[in-house]
Amino acid sequence: MDCLGSAKAAKLFIQRLNLGKFKYQEIGPDEKPAKEKRLQRPDLFSSVPAQPLVNCIIQPKVMLHSELFNLLNAESLPAVVLMPSPMEVKDFYENYFYKLQESAYILTQNASGGSNKLFRNFEIYKETVLLITDKFLLKFLGEKQNSGHIGKLETKTLIINHLPFEQFAHPYLEAVAQKFENPFEEFSLPRAVYNFHKIIQFFYTAKLKTVILSDSKLTKGYANEFKDYLGKIRNFKIENR
Repeated sequence: MDCLGSAKAAKLFIQRLNLGKFKYQEIGPDEKPAKEKRLQRPDLFSSVPAQPLVNCIIQPKVMLHSELFNLLNAESLPAVVLMPSPMEVKDFYENYFYKLQESAYILTQNASGGSNKLFRNFEIYKETVLLITDKFLLKFLGEKQNSGHIGKLETKTLIINHLPFEQFAHPYLEAVAQKFENPFEEFSLPRAVYNFHKIIQFFYTAKLKTVILSDSKLTKGYANEFKDYLGKIRNFKIENR
């Protein structure tokens, strides 16, 4: 890097970090630029055609299974529910299977096959409820990304019952986290926001009508990172409850 010179080094980083779409503003020594003009980030979904309005409900609480069941009516289908753990999926499935099957075809991780089979069946049966964990989905998206292809899944309703933070049980991730002065803010939080982005991106189609984000951690200050992200999606109508 020392041999490149300042101009070539700047060009290298612009290419590597994909900063070409940012606007550069010349300012004098006594001039203070407006904050919103100093750096303008491209639209998060600028490559996606204009989408219909999506109602996005943010509620800082743990959603009870009875509340979740009431949301899964004929008008909300097809619907995807991302739950915190496999145990949550199992409990909800066992308690509400017979009631749900009166109006919906129900798919769950582990009980209904692997990810490819699950998502294929979800596309076939239109009156469907898909119950999975965010970890299950992110594993699938990681595998698809490594294969060079990521598609989208069309759903009318997306319910996210858990902010997608990772538990760094893997020795490599644990070691990487320890390299930061503030592992949570500098490593865990950015990864969770990126996971959140991948989830929204996977379901972001013209069919999407409602997104519900429900987690007690939404009362925390760092939750603004997720709320700000949703607020930047141009056709999302945010409702805080």
